[in-house]
Amino acid sequence: MMVGLIKAYQNCPYQEKVKMLSSNCTFREIEEIKYTKECQGKLYFEKDVVQMSGSLLSLMAFKEIGPFREEFFIDSIDADYCLRLRKKGYKIIVACQAQMKHSVGERAVM
Repeated sequence: MMVGLIKAYQNCPYQEKVKMLSSNCTFREIEEIKYTKECQGKLYFEKDVVQMSGSLLSLMAFKEIGPFREEFFIDSIDADYCLRLRKKGYKIIVACQAQMKHSVGERAVM
């Protein structure tokens, strides 16, 4: 998974703006890859909001944006943080070749 995340980042022409790298995933319950259509023929694509499981977040951005808001529930924490990053002009990319198996509400398995 890390190789896929790094490869996507290294091939992105606007690396300085990317503050979160998200992985693609297969949902265990349905054995379906989340970003099949978006990833066709691509190493990565940009997305406004991602699930943060299996993601890398810039430490610099974390220091600037602040901590996660614990008062939100599961996916709302993810959406809030992504929107806060975007509000500052940062970008989020999904690495198509970075794969993990995931069940909503459970730890990611790489």
